[in-house]
Amino acid sequence: MKVINRVPELVAEKFGGADKINYTQIETETAMNYRTVTAWVKGRIERADFDVLAKWCKYLNVKVGDILVYEE
Repeated sequence: MKVINRVPELVAEKFGGADKINYTQIETETAMNYRTVTAWVKGRIERADFDVLAKWCKYLNVKVGDILVYEE
């Protein structure tokens, strides 16, 4: 069982492809620091903070269940 972080997929979709992601733009628009943004977008997170989850939800216009998915 594991929890899947869908931020990389959702952000790539928002920017029109993974190669078009602008990390600085995300940092500015979400008020998250660059390190946090890159960790989430590159799928390198080990734990989730509620404040960060809320910012991603607002930025991507989704719910927490769209970002974090539990799989058996």
